[in-house]
Amino acid sequence: IGKRTQELAEKNEALYHTSVTDHLTGIFNRMYLMEALKREFSSSRRHGHPLSCAIMDIDKFKNFNDAHGHLTGDFVLRETAEVIQSLLREQDVFGRYGGEEFVIVCPDTDLDAAVRRAERLRQTIMKSSIGGISTLSVTSSFGVSTARSGDTVKSLLERADDCLYNAKAAGRNRTCRESELDQGS
Repeated sequence: IGKRTQELAEKNEALYHTSVTDHLTGIFNRMYLMEALKREFSSSRRHGHPLSCAIMDIDKFKNFNDAHGHLTGDFVLRETAEVIQSLLREQDVFGRYGGEEFVIVCPDTDLDAAVRRAERLRQTIMKSSIGGISTLSVTSSFGVSTARSGDTVKSLLERADDCLYNAKAAGRNRTCRESELDQGS
């Protein structure tokens, strides 16, 4: 019975891992990411700690697929996710939001610290030789927001997404923070 119980526990753990992991990149999937963001948002409200969020997009990702094929595009997604994951804190939650978009949830992090982290990630991605393929130049754009009084999870993400849009509209390969967004409104 003990062996069967252990086998069942291992299978359940494997099933859980599969259910919360993006199959291509190996990072958290959108479902898990949104649940984690809701938990962190509630915790932030309850304890009065800052919470920031960054949405990141690989610039001109379609070009990788068009010029090099979808397998290369998949490779770029995996390698970029690996670079980002290697630079995050244990308490940060990192997941694939959709397509070539990723979200980083940064508990106990104010806007300035989140922007510094996003900028460090952006620069590291830009300087990386993704998988040692020197012909692939990968850049990324980030939008960063922080939870405010009266926010919801949706409004926090929407502001980060608006900032991402502004970063792309301003020429890509940059980080836009919500204070820049507020000034443009």
